[in-house]
Amino acid sequence: MVFPLPMAEVQARIEQGLQNSGFILRESPLAMGMMALTAQKGVETLRFVLAPRSALATQVQAYGTAGGRTGEFYLRDIMGRGRFPTAEGQADRSPTAPDGSSNLSIPNPILSRIESVVCVTAVLSDRTVQFSGFVVDKAGLILCTAHDLEDIRAMSIGFYDGGQMNGRIIRMDRHRDLVLLQVPGRMDAFIPLTGGRNLVGMGERLFTVGCPENLNGTVYTGFVNGPPRKIRDLPLWQVNMEVLPGSSGSPVFDVEGNFVGMVKGRLRGTDSVGFLIPVETIIAFLKEAQRVK
Repeated sequence: MVFPLPMAEVQARIEQGLQNSGFILRESPLAMGMMALTAQKGVETLRFVLAPRSALATQVQAYGTAGGRTGEFYLRDIMGRGRFPTAEGQADRSPTAPDGSSNLSIPNPILSRIESVVCVTAVLSDRTVQFSGFVVDKAGLILCTAHDLEDIRAMSIGFYDGGQMNGRIIRMDRHRDLVLLQVPGRMDAFIPLTGGRNLVGMGERLFTVGCPENLNGTVYTGFVNGPPRKIRDLPLWQVNMEVLPGSSGSPVFDVEGNFVGMVKGRLRGTDSVGFLIPVETIIAFLKEAQRVK
């Protein structure tokens, strides 16, 4: 959700509201001026990630449940969302059902994947590009898309906790639009690709976790709205799902958190018709990369 208020005011309102509800709060500054608020009551935890959209607008992502209520419920209650129009003409980006109804909560299996998603920033010879990726192995292997990566001068990987690492390319396949990166050290959180689903049903609800517009941990939902199609001899799933700049490379899951593919991009001229690279293409790419190593 986006509120037309400065980030300091939004943070103060959320903190006051949570404290009034008996939560113990912890602040965690993140990269790029973002802030994470962790609210705990007994064994239940809520997490709110605040990001400045402008000097007078703040985006807030809410996660977790407490007392049978979602973090989004607490956020709406505290902020009195009905009194605030969305900022800068942006629509509310909370997950919505195919019929347009709201209050679709984010399943816990999806929330558990958030810490495995990264923001990838590449400095090219003439510009800087930003997209999404995700950790696929404890050894620090990261998967993302390959398009727009030409004449790379430097590459930085931003993690959900605000940490930054330099990344290096292990293997690139421009035909499949896939890149395998490596960062130093071992990763605590990663997305296992074993058990991923090669087939999804027409109309099936899917969730993606990514880094659109450099906002890591952003969750969108959509559904399969077209049969698999081939582009340049490669199969792609067509989905009705918001795909914004920086979303390419986001992992996609079914409602139970099973990996089903990666966001490749969107149909030009739209922001809600997207295409996904399926599991089988990704697995074939990783197997080839392993053989090369």
